[in-house]
Amino acid sequence: MSLTRSEAWEASFFGFPVEEIRMGNSLLADVADDVSALIEGAAPETLLKVSVDARQLHAIPWLERQGFELWETRYVWMTTWSRDELTQTHALHAALPEDRIVWGTESHHEAILSMTEAQVAKSTDVVNRFASPFYPEGSAETWYAKWIAQVLQNPKALVAVAEHGEDREVAGYFIYLPGEPQDGVDVYKGILSVIQPGHRGRNLHVHLQQFLFEEMAKRHERVTLDNTTQVSNYPVIRNHAKSGRRPDHIELVMFRGPHRR
Repeated sequence: MSLTRSEAWEASFFGFPVEEIRMGNSLLADVADDVSALIEGAAPETLLKVSVDARQLHAIPWLERQGFELWETRYVWMTTWSRDELTQTHALHAALPEDRIVWGTESHHEAILSMTEAQVAKSTDVVNRFASPFYPEGSAETWYAKWIAQVLQNPKALVAVAEHGEDREVAGYFIYLPGEPQDGVDVYKGILSVIQPGHRGRNLHVHLQQFLFEEMAKRHERVTLDNTTQVSNYPVIRNHAKSGRRPDHIELVMFRGPHRR
C-alpha cells in the first residue's frame, strides 16, 4: 500500500495534484499508521483519494474522521471467456428490423459525444466524483468530452453503434478498448455504453455487446472482459449478471482536499 501518482493524467487535465492511497483489503489496524503518515505528507492543494475494498467497510468511519467524504464506488467485474462462450447469445432478444448494429466511424463521433454529454456528464442519474465540491463546476462535461474524444481517436478501440430507421439515427453505442494481457490472456476494458432514452427497452445494449464479443472471438481463443461501474448503476449490474459476468471486487473511494466550487 502506498501513495500513488496513478492519477497523473487527471492531475494534468485539471491543473491541480491528484493522488490516491489504495488500501485495498488491508485491515485498518495494520495500515492506519501508514495511511495517517501518507495523509499528513500530502500537500495542502492535493486532492487526495483513498480507495477501500468494501470488505473493509469499517474503515469508512475512521476515514471520515480524517476529513474524507465518500463520493465514488467501483464495482469491478473480471470475466474470462473462451471463444465459444463469447459467441453464445447473452439474454439476446430478436432485433427489430429498424435497428442495425454497425462499426463506429468518424461520422458517428459527433452523435456519440453529444449522447455522452447529455446522458452521462449532465445526467442526475449518474453518481460520480465530479458532483463533489472537490472539482470545479463543469468538470464532468469537460472530462467526459476529452476522454471519449481520445478513445474515439484510438485505432485499437472497438466502437459499436446502433443505428435506427432510414435516417440512421444513432440510438446508442458501446466501446471496448484492448488492455494489457493478464496471465497470457488478452484483456478488453469496457469504456462506456449509452442508449438514447427514446430507444431503451429494445435490448440494444445487449445487441451492441454481442456484436463486439463476436469480433473478439474472431481474434482470440480466450479474452478477459474488464468492466467497472458504480454500485448505483443497477441496469448495467443487471446486464452483467444476466450475461454471466463474474463480480471481482467493490471499492469505495473517499476524497479529501480543497473545495474548488
